[in-house]
Amino acid sequence: SLVVPEDIQYVTSDTTQTIVMAINPLGEPTRIFVTAQDGSEAIYKIHFTVDEFDPSVEPTSDNVCITSLPDGKWRFTTNCANVSVMISTLDGKVMLLAELELVDVNIPEICSPEANGFIYDAPEGQILVYYFIHMNKRTVKSGKFRTTINQ
Repeated sequence: SLVVPEDIQYVTSDTTQTIVMAINPLGEPTRIFVTAQDGSEAIYKIHFTVDEFDPSVEPTSDNVCITSLPDGKWRFTTNCANVSVMISTLDGKVMLLAELELVDVNIPEICSPEANGFIYDAPEGQILVYYFIHMNKRTVKSGKFRTTINQ
């Protein structure tokens, strides 16, 4: 059966605080009781859930690829279903969200020049963030890329 670990660690910057934890089973909130030196109290609740991630079924970073193309564009590829790419600015403004088509099964390497994928013609001279997302909920891989400035 799945249980919340008994050895949860906490750090407080105020050494005069007293901290007591009531660790409960999954489905019930674990409570953290904090008492300050002046006697004031705060209660924090943490709800632990089971992570449904199964690497034998869901994609990992090996199943996605970002490739810089000679013309300054970028190609995003995957060999797993239900993977999208989201591109945003560094401050979080979403520029694009697109579902990716699967790389042809006859192409063994998803990063190869022959691999079909989503081509992004990025605005010039920017640093952008990409996220490969599975089923619109789990980030498979993320990172930054710089777009070129055409002379």
